[in-house]
Amino acid sequence: MAAKFFFLCVILALSYEHVVCEGEADLWDYVNQGKNAVDVGAKTMGNVAMNAINYIPNPKDIARMNKEIFLGLPSEMLLQGVNMFCSIAMEYDHNLGRNEKYTPNIQNMSFVFYDNDRRIPFKMNELDKLVSYPSFNKNYSTVIFITGWLTRENTENAAARDLAKAYNCLGQHNFIHMDTDNYLNNLYMWSALNTEDIGMQVAPNVVKFIQNGVDIDKIHIIGHSLGAHVAASIGRHFIEIAKRPLPRITGLDPARPCFNEGEAMTNLQRGDAQFVDIIHTNNGGLGKREPIGDADFYPNGMSVLMPGCMSIVCSHLRAYEYFIESVYPENHNGFRAVRCNSLTGVTQRRCKSEPISMGYACPENAKGNFFLEVNPNGLYGLHSKSKTKCTNQMNNSNPGSN
Repeated sequence: MAAKFFFLCVILALSYEHVVCEGEADLWDYVNQGKNAVDVGAKTMGNVAMNAINYIPNPKDIARMNKEIFLGLPSEMLLQGVNMFCSIAMEYDHNLGRNEKYTPNIQNMSFVFYDNDRRIPFKMNELDKLVSYPSFNKNYSTVIFITGWLTRENTENAAARDLAKAYNCLGQHNFIHMDTDNYLNNLYMWSALNTEDIGMQVAPNVVKFIQNGVDIDKIHIIGHSLGAHVAASIGRHFIEIAKRPLPRITGLDPARPCFNEGEAMTNLQRGDAQFVDIIHTNNGGLGKREPIGDADFYPNGMSVLMPGCMSIVCSHLRAYEYFIESVYPENHNGFRAVRCNSLTGVTQRRCKSEPISMGYACPENAKGNFFLEVNPNGLYGLHSKSKTKCTNQMNNSNPGSN
């Protein structure tokens, strides 16, 4: 019953900035108030509002609901509604009506190791087998990549595929994509709530991973969107268990909806690892605007849309696209950023600090907010050179190499 009532609250929140949800209130009046806002964005949602008394979806119905319905709503209205829904709903039920089926179970999650083009999954209780796998090299740096909302079980993720390709080109890295089953692929609010639980369950396995011979100082966790908050949870719980932090967590446009300051869901922030760097590409939209890391990078300034993008989704994805480009050997200095308080300050040369690299080669002593310009297409970094020349090719073309 609580979940049904929460669904009505989110409809209302899409229209009104201040909504009071009280059990004794007249539900029909609330539905009529929310109807106009819902009709603007999605006919289906409008029909639900008109018939809310006769049909209030249960959690199973909501989970099945096509996500494109939500994405079709005007973005500002949608995101305001989601944020308000989370705030209101968690006052009534910290579990948001989520049942056992949608609550993370470590037995269903795995680490997927990329052996060139092959994807080799290992369950969390099989990490000793991963470490002893022939292509896994304990002397290499190990990257664990966590993708965000809409990540599907047992399905190759385009971002993971492209990032694995970049690290393979760079060489001397073990690349792992964390398969979160479908726990980040259901109703967004439940997916957001799951980030903390997933991190809490995965952290002990990361400790075991290290106990099997992986060098802790060579581990880098990267998370995009909701995946950034999963990375944060892993980092926090790792500190509790291991009594020391992981060396680096990179947040690629950490998700904003439901992660409100001072409320129950905890977002990625400085202190979750020894060094936390953030790339913001959809400020105040799907991604957080506030500086939350040791080093926060703002390509194109604190804007909602990135150059070449016409939607918030495109801009949200740019964060991992920029990072992937930065991994390639000739692009480590492709994204040069200057510590400043605005992009204008950089373009008008009012900020005099030395530029540093955003992305793969970001120095781990960087502190502050950094701004830079980017290209709208092609190679996004103003100083990037190539996404085709790999380390082995560069070594072979060097006259001094053997």
